[in-house]
Amino acid sequence: MSKDPESALPPGVWRGAVIVGVVAGVALLPWLGARDLWAPDEPRFAVVGAAMLESGDWIVPRMNGEPVPLLPPLTYWLVAAFSAFAGGVGELSARLGVAACAAATLVATYLLGAGIGRSRVAGFASAAVVGTTAQLVHQARFLQADMPLTAGTTWALALFWLGYVQPERRRLLYPLMGAAIAWAILAKGPVGFVVPGLVVLVFLLGRRELLDALLRRGSFWAAVGLAALLVVPWYAAASLRGGDAFARELLLTHNFGMFFSTWSHARPWWYYLVRLPEFFLPWTLLLPAAGAWVVARAGADDARRRDRWFLLAWAGTLFLFFSISDAKQSKYLLPLYPALAIGVGLLWTELDEARARLRHARWLVSAPIVAIGVLLAILGLGLVGGGGASLAGSLDGLRPPAPEIVRSLAGVAIGLGVALLASGVATLVLLGRGRADRALAVPAAAVAVGAIVLAGAVAPAIDPWKSARTVCDRLAEHAPPDAPLAIVGIGWVQHGDYIHYGGRPVVTWRDAWGEGDEVAGVLAYLARDERVFVLSRVGTFEQLHALPDRPPMVELFRARKGSKTLVVFSNRP
Repeated sequence: MSKDPESALPPGVWRGAVIVGVVAGVALLPWLGARDLWAPDEPRFAVVGAAMLESGDWIVPRMNGEPVPLLPPLTYWLVAAFSAFAGGVGELSARLGVAACAAATLVATYLLGAGIGRSRVAGFASAAVVGTTAQLVHQARFLQADMPLTAGTTWALALFWLGYVQPERRRLLYPLMGAAIAWAILAKGPVGFVVPGLVVLVFLLGRRELLDALLRRGSFWAAVGLAALLVVPWYAAASLRGGDAFARELLLTHNFGMFFSTWSHARPWWYYLVRLPEFFLPWTLLLPAAGAWVVARAGADDARRRDRWFLLAWAGTLFLFFSISDAKQSKYLLPLYPALAIGVGLLWTELDEARARLRHARWLVSAPIVAIGVLLAILGLGLVGGGGASLAGSLDGLRPPAPEIVRSLAGVAIGLGVALLASGVATLVLLGRGRADRALAVPAAAVAVGAIVLAGAVAPAIDPWKSARTVCDRLAEHAPPDAPLAIVGIGWVQHGDYIHYGGRPVVTWRDAWGEGDEVAGVLAYLARDERVFVLSRVGTFEQLHALPDRPPMVELFRARKGSKTLVVFSNRP
């Protein structure tokens, strides 16, 4: 194991960490709460967080009074904690925790990049790359558990590496690694342990040090013990208070079962071969050169060989692990993005050396930068030519894009298109002048600015088609504020949207375990003497309306939400 001075972090690295954190906050805070909470995940997290604040029960996540056996509580805790200071759960306070986790991920990536690259510049480049990937740009502003998970796993691996190269500090760093692992587990379950655990296992096996770590390093076991100490009490308390069904659904179905056999998001084994290049943009084009450089730069230097194996073990192990899983979504790969970003960051800050040592350097290094510049220019031209339709048409649930959205986004699309076109041209000009390092800074800046524009101008424009606010506002014209809303034919995971924006309880006949007779329940509900209100998709409404001997069904209004047409009806005019 290397103990040479070069293994330590470069001077001034912690000042750089503060800079990265501040810049990340400045980039993420503008318009973080500008758009509504979008179903299914964001409103559910918000409603559960609000329930924790109101009830004081921070152990069992609940929505509409019922346990929510999907995830451990960390993301709900973040919503509740930030909202407690804000005076209630809103769009901004609900997302602040996730944005903070994104900033923390950038800081951890910076520290690793600075340590492996032996310069703060390499750290800054690594943080800039991971912070401007398409996937992280999205997840940093979206209320889901994947960003808190990634913050925990990235810090766990950063602290492991720091302790590995600085043995004298392991007694401090490895327990902190255990705390980071506990954070990741409380964000998304056992995968929070498996992700850093697998990387460390493969790394130590490759270094032929696994047995030594297991038998002779007490600080290694201190990390595992602290993680268990922080995690087991919640699992025990939640299982006791939530009941057997809650514990079984949380642990067996969602924490373990989805890896081996899933009822949703099932994808073929090659799924990530397509999705990773798409969501690592604009840096995907540099991955071959970055991989070649990470391998070639090591040479005979033991420290560089160590770092090469660490990055390869991180990226390769996690890609294989998530590819084996039955359930796949592009966001699941987010924990391996820092490793890829550090590779690109090393290439970025060592371009001259890479060009001198890599075979076919012109094609490996220069050609991708040209392609990035051309891609930016093409995207810019597409936005200028397509106007609002080119923005709206790419958003989920808006195919074909709604005319109102197209008109409202026309000016934004043209302005953003001109900026991207200029960025593409600037990238090519700087590369032509031999300033490839500055050329790569242009797409990073373009993505960062574009993300702010999307958050402030584009996303709020499509709220009427992605949020339940419009439906709930129209319902308020017909129903008293305290009248419950019954929902039929819409999965319970979607109900948080209507609870949050309706401000009224929801009546449902199918629970989180998929049990219950909705048809019998809604027919009995409509037969009540008092006036009741029911929401369903138009197809469900028509099926109920066609039933013989049904109670009265009076349609009140229809509304669009995404690609679906919803109907609100009652048993009285």
